[in-house]
Amino acid sequence: MLLRDVDLLISTGVEPDYRITRADDADPDLRGAHLYWQQRIAAAPIVDTAAACGAWLAAHVDPEHQQAVAEDWLVEFAGITHETYDVIQTPQEITTATTRLLTQHAHAALGFAAAYHGMKLRHHCRWGTLDQYLTSSPLVTAAGAVHIPLYGSLGVAAAFGSDTTPSDRALVVFIAAWRDRGRSRHRADICLASLRTAMPFDGQAETLYACAAEAVADHPGDHRLLYLLAIGQRRVRDFTGALATIDRALQHAVDDERLIFRNRYLTYREQIDAASRLATLTTHDEPPPTTQDLPRWVEHPAVLTIPACLALLAGVTFALIAARTATISGTFGMRRDILLLLGTGLLTTAIATVTGLEILGRRWRHTPG
Repeated sequence: MLLRDVDLLISTGVEPDYRITRADDADPDLRGAHLYWQQRIAAAPIVDTAAACGAWLAAHVDPEHQQAVAEDWLVEFAGITHETYDVIQTPQEITTATTRLLTQHAHAALGFAAAYHGMKLRHHCRWGTLDQYLTSSPLVTAAGAVHIPLYGSLGVAAAFGSDTTPSDRALVVFIAAWRDRGRSRHRADICLASLRTAMPFDGQAETLYACAAEAVADHPGDHRLLYLLAIGQRRVRDFTGALATIDRALQHAVDDERLIFRNRYLTYREQIDAASRLATLTTHDEPPPTTQDLPRWVEHPAVLTIPACLALLAGVTFALIAARTATISGTFGMRRDILLLLGTGLLTTAIATVTGLEILGRRWRHTPG
């Protein structure tokens, strides 16, 4: 279906009459229907349009493919219209629309509309609003959680994003959603992304790594899940594995038309490489020097007597000079100044000698081999 055909259908108020028998983007009927509803929702990003889309999916897509198609469309449609979450249709208007939709649509259509608005809140990071919406919205209540695609994953996003939900409670919500038998790649993506951006807590990195590895095993070609696995590997300091995984993500992202993913993965690859190099340098840092690090000639007994000899020499010299100075005619102040000058010279000589020994020792420690 061409864009002009879509415009014609929309202008005449006619919906495409296709039967979708497979969830394959290569299917021309599915692509045509996708383009039609993309244009419809972009023109009117409200729950009424989303409910109409959900009703069409229920009527025209085979039951075994409805979840996959619905989730694909929800993620995309909510992403391109998320900035309209409370501009085009306020919460009060959604409540009013719910009363009207109840007389027009079944639970499946209401569920799609509820998930669409919830996904817009998630894209806009309105965690407190999302949490309240999932628990008390008339639209969510009317649809029923079982009929709302991605409902459990949205609950995970709200729990980890909320400032009032403790991490241990959010983790319980995550585990419950993760163990759901109907976990799809989109559900896994939302759950893992929410875990990744949550406030730090004990075991977060290990949980992200383990669950992302499980998701990649289920969907090995999904570059988003590979990216999340690379993040988990980096956080547990498996830099070699993280580099290999992000390279796989880059390979699979080639087929994606949105270059934003490739650019993000390339940037993250540089971050992994930098972290790996820093970890290597830290590992090979020299420990604080000990007596075992000193050169053998420093440990020799003859060398260790140098400070004692210097002290003895200074004392004898100082005594001789003092005796000689006592016979020199002049004032007491003059004799005192001579003694101080000579004493300072001897002290400087001793300090210079000890400093020289220390410099030689340092040069020896940093000599290769």
